[in-house]
Amino acid sequence: MGKVTDAVRELAAPLCEERGLMLWDVRFEKLGGTSTLSVFVDREDGADIDDCEAVSRALEVLLDERDAVDGSYSLEVSTPGMERKLERPEHYLFCLGERVEVKFFEARADGRKTVFGELCGYDEESSVARIIDEEGGAELEFKTSDASRVRLSPDFSIYF
Repeated sequence: MGKVTDAVRELAAPLCEERGLMLWDVRFEKLGGTSTLSVFVDREDGADIDDCEAVSRALEVLLDERDAVDGSYSLEVSTPGMERKLERPEHYLFCLGERVEVKFFEARADGRKTVFGELCGYDEESSVARIIDEEGGAELEFKTSDASRVRLSPDFSIYF
C-alpha cells in the first residue's frame, strides 16, 4: 500500500503546488471489497471546496492516465480537518503557534500522559518539538517519537 500512496503523492504534490496548496497526506485504505484513496490538502488561509474539487478533477485524470491504482477505488479530496494529526516535519512547521494536544506513550515526570499547549518550535534535524504547556506555562520539549499522537486541538470555548 505504501507504493500506491507514494505514487499518488508524486502526482498530487505538483498539482497542489500549482494551486498554492500543501499536500497534507495521502491514505489508501481497503475495507472489505471497497478501496478508498484519500488525499488531504490545505493552505495558510485554509483550503475550500473549490480547491478540493480542482485537485480531485486534475488528479483523477492523472491517476487514470498512469493507471496508478489497481482495481476500483473511490477518490476523496478534502482538508485534514480542525483536529488533524501532526505526523511529518512539514506538519509541525505549518502549525507553529497553534494549540495542540500531545499524548505520550509514558507519563511525564509530573504524571501526565496528555498535555495541551501552544506549539512554539520544531527542529527538523532532531525531530524535537516544543510547546508552551497550558498547565503552568512552562516550555516543554519532547522528541516526537515519544508521543503516541500529536494533533491540533482548537479551543472551541472561545466561541461560546
